Amino acid sequence: MKQINGRTMMESKKKPFIERYIIAIYFIITLVATFALVAAYLFTENEFVSPQYAPTIGLVLICVMSKDWSAWKKINWNVLNNLLWVFIALFLPVAVIMLSSLIMSFMGTQFVAWHDTTIGYSITIFISILGCVFEEIGWRGYLLPKFAEKHSMFYSAIGVGLLWGVWHVKFAYGILGFILFVALMVCFSILMTWLYIKTKGNLLCMIVFHFGVNIGSVMLLQNREGVLFYSLSIIICALICVPIVMRNRKLFFK
Repeated sequence: MKQINGRTMMESKKKPFIERYIIAIYFIITLVATFALVAAYLFTENEFVSPQYAPTIGLVLICVMSKDWSAWKKINWNVLNNLLWVFIALFLPVAVIMLSSLIMSFMGTQFVAWHDTTIGYSITIFISILGCVFEEIGWRGYLLPKFAEKHSMFYSAIGVGLLWGVWHVKFAYGILGFILFVALMVCFSILMTWLYIKTKGNLLCMIVFHFGVNIGSVMLLQNREGVLFYSLSIIICALICVPIVMRNRKLFFK
């Protein structure tokens, strides 16, 4: 047993540095790319310069550094035959946000409608879809299966959710708001991982779910996002996640 453990440790040390810490390196590269894109946006004020491109840029750079492009071949780009999963992917996040929004209205936080021009609506939706594509290529196209190489899907979902949440660096609502936001991203990540398992890693479902989060927030949370919304959404998400994980625990924990 000692010899086997010793051999395993020796083999681990022989691995290139980038291979041993590939998730951490990917995340750091993605963060650097994010800050660069934010700076570029502030300089150009061009709406099409988005930090949401960073997760895909991070994947490209990690492939260049490791000289391994196999991650792109493993991404499931297929269009689903069963569109029910696409509907579920859109319905879940919108339902969570809508229910939270309704409760907030009953609690006295007034709903503010999203008003824009036709061109404004179109640009917002297009940029949101584009951003979701670039984010999900990185988060669920690459990072989730990379986590899953060593961990169960449940812990991989938590890992990706934590990094996804922290990546937003969302301190607009204070430290508590940031912590709750990250917790909500973890909850969404568990739901997305369930869809990922059920659709064999279909990227379209991941993009649709992400788009549901973004467009639901834009339509229902004008000037209302914050600690109260995060708290309500976490509770609602948890009530959905627990039965899903329990019912599919063999898939989540194998």
